Amino acid sequence: MRRLLPLLPLLSACAGPAAEDAAVCQDLVTRLCSQPVCEAVTQTLSPGEACREALLSRTGCGDEAFAFSSPSRGRFLECRVPLLRLSDRVDVAPRCEDVSEAFASCPDLVAFLKGGAP
Repeated sequence: MRRLLPLLPLLSACAGPAAEDAAVCQDLVTRLCSQPVCEAVTQTLSPGEACREALLSRTGCGDEAFAFSSPSRGRFLECRVPLLRLSDRVDVAPRCEDVSEAFASCPDLVAFLKGGAP
């Protein structure tokens, strides 16, 4: 048992409530708009110079009361997985090939990011 005590902080690090929908969405937008912005983002979403602000406005997830409907939270998290391959830290930009993969496999996510219905 004493050998396991040093692991307790690691095991409890994932404990706690799930992030709010707005925070999850804002995290994805922040990753997509990390510099340098990938060509897939600029060509597919056309966010302009203020990438983060444009996508937060289009999606509505800049509002702390934002809640997923379509795509669902589960689908959104599934589509976000490729963007976390390089790092789960929000200050590390995803690889452009991972962004392209996420867009190719999740047309509903792309429609959401464009501000339209999937």
